[in-house]
Order: sequence, then structure tokens, then C-alpha cells
Amino acid sequence: MESEKSTFVEKAVFAILPMTFSGIVYLISALNDASHRITVLESKVQVVVTSDNRMIINPAAELAREKLREDFMKIQSTASIDHTENKKDVELLVWRIAALEKHK
Repeated sequence: MESEKSTFVEKAVFAILPMTFSGIVYLISALNDASHRITVLESKVQVVVTSDNRMIINPAAELAREKLREDFMKIQSTASIDHTENKKDVELLVWRIAALEKHK
């Protein structure tokens, strides 16, 4: 009976040992990966923010913002001109309809 128990315990230990080892290796590699990601993130943050937590102006981003602003202003002025022209067209159509109504 005692030898059966020891055989069972031995088989259980040999079955659990590889899984435990694999789990530990997985946890270590996941921790290493997380550490690498944090290091990369910290290096990116240092590019954008000074040690005083003030934003560093990125010239490329500033140029892109200025181009977006110019494009928006062009679109807005075009839309304003189109709106004015459409308003004039609507007023002309209303005037024509009124004139046609008078001649009925």
C-alpha cells in the first residue's frame, strides 16, 4: 500500500514538475516583455515631455497643424462662398416663382 502511494506521488510530481517549470519560464518571459515595453514607452515620453513635465514642441507636428489650419480655412471660405451663391440662387428662384404666381 505504501509503495503504491509513493509511486503515485512520484508520478504526480513528475507530471506537475514540467508544467510548473513551463509556467515559471512563461512568467519570466512575460515580465521581460512588459519591462521592454515600459522602457520603449518611457523613451517615447522623454521625447515629448521635459523633466519639468512641459511639452516639447515637435516642428513636424507644428507644420502639419499649420497645414491643417490652412486647409480648414480654405474649405471654410469655399463653403461660405458656396453658401452665399446658393442663397442668391434660392432668392432668384423664389422671385421667379412669385412672378409666375402673379401671372396665373
